[in-house]
Amino acid sequence: MAQAQDAFSVARQCFAQGRWTAAKEACRDVLDRQPRHAEALNLLGGIECELGRFADAIEAIGQALALRPAEPNWHRNLGFVHWRAGNVDQAIDCYRRCLDLNPQDAQAHNNLGVALKEKGWLDEAALHFQAALRLEPDLAFPHRNLAEVRYQQGQRQQALFHYDLALRLDPNDAETRNGLGSILAAVGRPAEAIEQFEAALRLRPEYAEAETNFATVLRLIGRLDEAVAHCRSAVRLRPDLADAHVGLGCALQAQGHSDDALVHVEAGLRLEPNHANAHNTLGSVLTSLGRFAEAVTHLESAIRLNPDLVFAYHHLSELALHDKYRFSDNQVSHMKALLAGDRPSVEEAVLLRFTLGDICHKQGRYDEAFDYFQQANDTQQALLEAAGVAFDQNAHRDKIDRTIRYFQRNVFHQAFHGRFTTETPIFVVGMPRSGTTLVEQIISSHPDAAGAGELKDIRQLADELPSLVGGHLDYPDCLSQADADTIRNLAERYWKRLTERSPQAQRVVDKMWANFTHLGFIAMLFPKARVIHCRRDPMDVGLSCYMSNFNAIRWAWRLEDIGFFYRDYARLMDHWRGVLPLPMHDVVYEELVGDFAGVSKQLIRFCGLEWDDRCLNFHRNRQPVQTASRVQVRQPIYNTSIGRWKKYEVHLLPLQRALGDHGPSSSMRQKQPQP
Repeated sequence: MAQAQDAFSVARQCFAQGRWTAAKEACRDVLDRQPRHAEALNLLGGIECELGRFADAIEAIGQALALRPAEPNWHRNLGFVHWRAGNVDQAIDCYRRCLDLNPQDAQAHNNLGVALKEKGWLDEAALHFQAALRLEPDLAFPHRNLAEVRYQQGQRQQALFHYDLALRLDPNDAETRNGLGSILAAVGRPAEAIEQFEAALRLRPEYAEAETNFATVLRLIGRLDEAVAHCRSAVRLRPDLADAHVGLGCALQAQGHSDDALVHVEAGLRLEPNHANAHNTLGSVLTSLGRFAEAVTHLESAIRLNPDLVFAYHHLSELALHDKYRFSDNQVSHMKALLAGDRPSVEEAVLLRFTLGDICHKQGRYDEAFDYFQQANDTQQALLEAAGVAFDQNAHRDKIDRTIRYFQRNVFHQAFHGRFTTETPIFVVGMPRSGTTLVEQIISSHPDAAGAGELKDIRQLADELPSLVGGHLDYPDCLSQADADTIRNLAERYWKRLTERSPQAQRVVDKMWANFTHLGFIAMLFPKARVIHCRRDPMDVGLSCYMSNFNAIRWAWRLEDIGFFYRDYARLMDHWRGVLPLPMHDVVYEELVGDFAGVSKQLIRFCGLEWDDRCLNFHRNRQPVQTASRVQVRQPIYNTSIGRWKKYEVHLLPLQRALGDHGPSSSMRQKQPQP
C-alpha cells in the first residue's frame, strides 16, 4: 500500500510539472499494484487528456467515477475531456452532475457556460457565468466569457464592461485582448482595437485568431497591405482555420486580386462548408468575376445560414440594382429590423444603410434613399475621425500645390537619357465613377490589349522615392535628386508588374483613377505612355461617389469634401494640359453613351490599335472587375445614369456650393480643352 501511495505522489508531482510520460508510468505503477485506486484512475484520465488520447481519458475517469460516483470534481474533469474531444452534449451532462453534487463550484459553472454558449444557448450560459462570478468575483475568465455572450446578444456596452474587468484582473490574457479588440472595432473605435490586437500578439505571437481579427480592422480603415500580411500569417500558423483563409480572401479582393481571393475563400469553404461568411465572400468574388448566377447562389446560402449577415444583403444589392436579383419584402423588412436594433456593428450599420438606400433608389423613393445614404456617410466619416485618418482639406491642397509648383515645363525639358521607351502602358485617370472602368473594359476587349485594374504601384514608387535618393526632400521635389538609373529601375519595376499577367499584350491599361496626381512622374518614367482622361458631369460624379461605399477613399463621405476634391482635381488636370509632354485623350461619359461606337473607335485609335468590333461587346469581357461598377460594366451601354443628380437636387446644395465654378451652372461642354 505504501509503495502505491509513493508512486501516486510521484505521478502527481510529474503531472504538475507537465512531464506527462513520467506521470503516466507512475500511474500505471500504482494501478498495477492497486487496480481500484480511484485517484490514480482520475489522474490517468487527466494525463491521457493532455496527451490528446481522449477516448482513453474518458475510459479512465469513467472507471474512477464508477468506484466513487459522488466526487463532483471528477465529473467536472470528465466534462472537460468530453469538451476537448468535441462531445459538447456529454460535457454539459457531466458539468450538470458536478453542480448537482456541488453547486458552489465556480469552475464548473464557468465550464458549463462555455459548453452552453457553444450550443447557442446564450441566456442559460450567461446565468452560469454570473453564478461563477458571484462565487469568485476575482476570476477573470468568467468575465471574458460573459463578455463574449453579451457581444453575441448585441449588448455591446455590457460586453465592453466585462472585457474591461477581465483585463484588469488578468492583463496578460491574450484571448481577452483579442476579444476586446474585436468589440472595439465593432463599436467604431479602431485605433483602440489595434492597440489590443498588437498587445494580444505580443503576449501570444502565434495567435492565428488575433491575426485574423487584426486584419479585419486594418481592412476596415484601408490599410490593405498590412491586412493581407496579417492574414497570411494566420494561414501559416493555422492552415486549418477557415476564418484565416476567408479573411485573406477578403483582403486580397479589396486589393483587386479576385483570382487569388477565389483560391483562399474556396479553401475556407472546404474546411467549413457551412461557413456563412465564406459563402458571402465567395459571392462577392464571383460578382467581381462576372459570374452572377453563381454569386447569387452563394449569397443566398450565406443568408440561409445566417439571416443577420449584413454583408450578404449588401452584395446582393449590387446585383439588384442592375436586375440580376430581386429582394423579397421579407428581406427588406428584416434589414430594417436589424438596423433598428442594437446588434449590427458600426461597419454593418453603414452597409445596411447603403443597401436600403440602393433599394429605395431602385424604387424611385429618392428622399428616403438619400436619408439612408446620408446616415451611412455620416457614420463612416465619424469612424475615420475616430481613427484619426479623416480627409484633411489643407493637407490635400498643399499636396496639389506642391505638385503644380514642381512639374513645370522646364522639368520635362531636362530629359533623362536611357529612359524606358515602351508604349505598352495606358493610364486611365479621372474621378471615381467617371467611366474609368468602362473605358478599361472597352480597351481590354481588344485582342491586343489587356486590363491590369487599379494598380497602386505608381503611388508606392512615389512614396518610396525620397528614401531611394537619400536626400531630405519630399516627393515630388526629391525627383530633382534622382538620376537616370534610378528612374529607369523604377520604370522597369512598374512595367514588370503591369505586364506580369498579360506579357503578350501590346497595350495594358492601369485604371488607377488617382494616378492623375502622378502624371508628371509617369511622364518621367514612360515618355511614350498614353493618358486617357475620363470626364463626367461633376454633379453626377459627386452624387455617385456619395452613394457608393468607398472604404479606402477618405474624401467621399461628405458632400463638401467631394466638391473640394473635385475642384483640386480639375485644377491639377488643367495644369497637366499645359505642361505634360504625354499625349492625353479626353473621354466624356455623356458623349460615350450618346455615340458609343464613334467615341470607342476614337479611343482605340488613340491607343495605337486597329479597330476590332469586340470592343463594342465590352460587357462580355471576363476579366475581374473590383470597382463599384463591377456589375454595371457587365451590362450593355445605357444612359439612365446621366443627369441622375437632378432626382436628388434638393439635397445636394453642399455639393453645388463646394464645386463652385464646376457646379451645374457650368456645362461640361465649356470645360472641354480647346484644340
